[in-house]
Amino acid sequence: MNILKKIEELPIQHFRLLCISIIIFISFIDFGLGITFGMNTIIIIVCVMALVLHRGRQLFSDWLPALLIFYVYEVSRAHAYEISTALNRPLIIEELFKLEENIFGFLPNVRLQEIINPVITNPTLFDYIMFVFYGGFFWMWAVMGYYFWLKGRGLYKKYMYGLIGFSLFAVLIFILFPTAPPWYASDLGLIPNIDRIIWEFQYFGSVAFDNVQDIGRNDFAALPSLHTGWTFYMALFFTKINKWKGVWMFIVPAGVAFATWYGAEHYVIDSIVGAIFAIAAFIIVNYFFNDNFKLKRKIWK
Repeated sequence: MNILKKIEELPIQHFRLLCISIIIFISFIDFGLGITFGMNTIIIIVCVMALVLHRGRQLFSDWLPALLIFYVYEVSRAHAYEISTALNRPLIIEELFKLEENIFGFLPNVRLQEIINPVITNPTLFDYIMFVFYGGFFWMWAVMGYYFWLKGRGLYKKYMYGLIGFSLFAVLIFILFPTAPPWYASDLGLIPNIDRIIWEFQYFGSVAFDNVQDIGRNDFAALPSLHTGWTFYMALFFTKINKWKGVWMFIVPAGVAFATWYGAEHYVIDSIVGAIFAIAAFIIVNYFFNDNFKLKRKIWK
């Protein structure tokens, strides 16, 4: 894109002025107007990094387009249930927990809370660990994006736009097939009582995930689980680069998925479908693009 090339060629004084202007603008939207997007903080961090890094202009031109598309994702995800309601799409509730019961013979969400924390009054050390895993979903994809960017700009683009692609496709699923999480079925009395442990306490002195509450939240976007999908996709790319030495990264999606089951945010089937989405996106993006983000094969003949 010509505009991105021009940004990379800006005189350093003009580029710094651009970054500072964006930081002020995003801060005004976030703190002044109270319109909080999950991407706001990440955009500010990217602009600060662009100001201080030697390759700052390259970082800025590579990251800003992707983050702007993530804005589109956040807004569309936030309004997916409103759209599905307008389309008279039924909310899927009973089918999910009945499927879990048929597969496992019990409800994993209920069983986990019964075994690990049957009487929840205060968060335990285990709850804090689960919070760290669950909270990691919101930022680790970006940290790994920077890691891949350092390995190569093309590799970063392949990772990032694959992530964006299957996330936007997931929004279509959220619209056509809105699904309720386990805690919602519990609130309706359809399954035994379970607690939203991740959201019920203040961890590390702050209210959990304030930066995703205003814009981007959708309680009825349970399947596929992008908590599992994003982190599984990240682990696939990490292992692709580091071979067998990178296999340990799969601890992250495993921990994130377990935290969502224990915290009653997702069914196991949600996570399985999320992982399938990640695998499909990983295969597709690597089939069509090389690590320089150049087409290896024609998409259409």
